Amino acid sequence: LNEHPNVKFMMKRNAENMLLEFYLNLLVKRKLPKEFPSNEEMIAYYESNKETQFTFPLRARIWQIFLSKPKDATEEEILEIQKNAEEIISKIKSGINDFTNLAVSKSEHEQSRNRGGYMGVMEVDGLLPEIKEYILKSKIGEISDPIETDSGLHILKRGLILAEETIPLEQVEGQIRQMLIKQTGTQLKNAILQQAREDYPQKISENTVQEWWLK
Repeated sequence: LNEHPNVKFMMKRNAENMLLEFYLNLLVKRKLPKEFPSNEEMIAYYESNKETQFTFPLRARIWQIFLSKPKDATEEEILEIQKNAEEIISKIKSGINDFTNLAVSKSEHEQSRNRGGYMGVMEVDGLLPEIKEYILKSKIGEISDPIETDSGLHILKRGLILAEETIPLEQVEGQIRQMLIKQTGTQLKNAILQQAREDYPQKISENTVQEWWLK
């Protein structure tokens, strides 16, 4: 296999690409100042990206048991789903069963069902209005009445609400430094390659490519 012309060509090309990458990294290292990025550059990046990258909105830990509602559900079908939801809530509140077990056995939301109904930490503003209203007014561990949305009925349990917070610059300086070095390094590599293409243009015809594939 190693003697096949195409394999030899690909091995040679991979070796050339590795050498090229090594050479480009050396050039980038030489061109970047030792003190890059400066404190001023890191502060500027932090301030311009504070809201999108370093600020977390109001969030909440949420559990749910979800009972889906057919798109064209009849009144009888909806009443049956509501009855099932009420029975689930009754079992939880009476202690006959707990939320986690019932989520695993009854919930129709695949991802959260396998985690005992846990939906994760969710942005409050991204929730459906009906669910957001309950989350903001409920207490930790409180079980909701069935909340109806277009897709079905939700039985919710709220965990901790996490306040909006902004990560201070001191905690992300290392992350920003590495990000700027990588970003600037990529820009320099692209500029070097573009200049090389302009200085040493190469033309490869479609026939050449087709001949190579047919070998």
